[in-house]
Amino acid sequence: MTMISKCPECNTSGKIDNKLAGTEVRCPRCGGNFVAQDSQLIMWYYAEGENKKGPFEQKDFDRLVAEGTVGPATQVWSKGMVDWQPLSSVMQSPAKKWYYAEGNNKIGPIDQEQFDRLVADGAIATDSLVWSKGMSKWQTLTEVITSTPIPEKCGNCSKDFTPSLLTDRSGLKVCEKCRFKLLQAERKKLLKYGNLLSRFIAKTIDLLFMLAMAAMVEGLSRKLFPASYAENTITLVFTITLTINMLLGIFYVTWFVGKFGATPGKMVLDLKITNPIGGKIGYLHAFARYCGEYIVAFGLVGVLILAIFWALSKTLPTIPLLGSIGLAVLITVSLVYAPALFDSERRTLYDRLCNTRVVDA
Repeated sequence: MTMISKCPECNTSGKIDNKLAGTEVRCPRCGGNFVAQDSQLIMWYYAEGENKKGPFEQKDFDRLVAEGTVGPATQVWSKGMVDWQPLSSVMQSPAKKWYYAEGNNKIGPIDQEQFDRLVADGAIATDSLVWSKGMSKWQTLTEVITSTPIPEKCGNCSKDFTPSLLTDRSGLKVCEKCRFKLLQAERKKLLKYGNLLSRFIAKTIDLLFMLAMAAMVEGLSRKLFPASYAENTITLVFTITLTINMLLGIFYVTWFVGKFGATPGKMVLDLKITNPIGGKIGYLHAFARYCGEYIVAFGLVGVLILAIFWALSKTLPTIPLLGSIGLAVLITVSLVYAPALFDSERRTLYDRLCNTRVVDA
């Protein structure tokens, strides 16, 4: 197998046998000697349940971390790691590979645990030459020990931190916690939030789709069980039909949002439902948003407004508007959407409840 190695003097890249990693080679162009190492982009994989996703370049992997798609507990893997590990473990203890010299022989790669054991046994002495990815040249063990990264001050929170795998690659002089926050903040600045008119039109399209589905189900039910509807009472068939329509509504919102990040109505208007930093929300979050929107926001608020109208109509019977269901619905819709008028992220009541955002796709 081969790898791509780059000469640090003239920046010439070329294919060489990966067995030469860690050994000194000669550049065919400038004639300079350098330690061979794979200069290809670091590629990352992450696990989502039983599915392994990747490879992702470092910049794309950073974006997934910033979006929250890859969290501290997510299992990740990159070339050079012994096994899959949680992202938090990778950040704290990178899976490093070492080479060491015995006379003219270069031995390796060996992992950190093996390397530490050989040092403890004396097989690798203080004057032994060693090398690991990221080092510009072979050094004695003493030189490596004295040049081991020491805790630094985070440029954001001022707390001590030890440079880690991801920090070293990004070059940011901040701890991982602050680094994620900064990445998320940068991501958030790029978001353009959907306006209320577009959202209203998208909602209308979705309601028309849902009403069409409900009409088809009820039409089929009436055709198959005409006697149940002739009674003009709440029958078992009517209850089952209503339940099916409710489940179809839940499926419509949950599946489309969980799968595509938007319902058909929002797709038409180029809108997406995301988490606070623009990342995709999953099926569970999509279901929670359905409940927050239709059951809590419109449902409970609507019932509360109707109850208030009913109570006031008993106290003030001379005001006919208090008996208007249309006015109660209008007030309910206004209360649900009004928060978006005064919010920089245009969050409605249910967006606040479910911690979601609607942004331009």
